Amino acid sequence: MEVVDSHIHLWSRARGDYDWLTSDLSEIFRDFGPEDYAPTLYGCDTCGAVLVQAAPTVAETEYLLELAQNVPWIRGVVGWVNFELDAVPTLKRLAHDPLFKGVRPMLQDIALTDWVLNCDFTPVFETLESLSLTFDALVQPRHLDVIARLMER
Repeated sequence: MEVVDSHIHLWSRARGDYDWLTSDLSEIFRDFGPEDYAPTLYGCDTCGAVLVQAAPTVAETEYLLELAQNVPWIRGVVGWVNFELDAVPTLKRLAHDPLFKGVRPMLQDIALTDWVLNCDFTPVFETLESLSLTFDALVQPRHLDVIARLMER
């Protein structure tokens, strides 16, 4: 059986996408590239990994997809799109890359707890479903009931 690590982050601080990554987080306040993760990957009999966005930008998603094209053990990318602006065409464009697997909106950073239930987002969820893409919700406990309601739709 192949084991794939389903959630890792790689980043380059020089890109400027990571406002949350400050020197207060000294253990991780550095670049993390494929070369940093590979020893862990192979040391655990893992055959691959899925990159997950760490910044709310399409540019970072494109960066991760570029990494994925050049690193054979990267099996997929869960990225980000702006649900409030051009999400459907962006999803369709990103989905042309077979390594694009879905999106992860950073709900924990949005003040409105039920933001994701906005009816204007119905076409976004329909597009995710029609393209067989995932919706990975980065949430806090306050969001759990909201996510349950979303799944009932």
